[in-house]
Amino acid sequence: MILKFLEFSHNESFIQYDFTTDTKKVFNLLKDKQFKDIFYSNPTSENVKFLNEFFKSNKNKLIRLYHGTSPKLPILKDGLLRTSFKTKKSLQSQPGFVYLSIFPTSAKQFGDLAYGINNAATVYQIDVPIEYLKPDKDQLYNIRAAGNVNVGETLGDSAIYGHGFRVAGDIPPYMIKIYKEN
Repeated sequence: MILKFLEFSHNESFIQYDFTTDTKKVFNLLKDKQFKDIFYSNPTSENVKFLNEFFKSNKNKLIRLYHGTSPKLPILKDGLLRTSFKTKKSLQSQPGFVYLSIFPTSAKQFGDLAYGINNAATVYQIDVPIEYLKPDKDQLYNIRAAGNVNVGETLGDSAIYGHGFRVAGDIPPYMIKIYKEN
């Protein structure tokens, strides 16, 4: 893993992570007790506020998220490359970002939609620094357009209402594994 890190650590297109910080704890929003039931209940402003405070106070920690894409792409070799005008699969996706989901099932659905269900998207588990997360404005726009929900553009709103985030830049291979259900 150290060799993989060194190989990509000087490439400016990849997001960077300082491994001298505490890397032992990876927050999993679906399994950690402090988040129990938060994503399986009706969205509340209290949950949004709780998550915003959590993200703010844990910027240098890692969070586990998911991405679904074509099994033909060399993700474990090249990393997850940000969307470009040429490669984007959704009209709403903005170039320059990698989109990540809280739920592996949602990541699979997005991958299947992008590449066709016959290609059976591969789901990847990404342990990414919280400081790199950005709200998924595309999903938040869809939530606002669909109803009478007062949704902001914070990380908490993105987690609670959109169930995902985006990252500006490429995600290096050393942060990525193939997801396997437990």
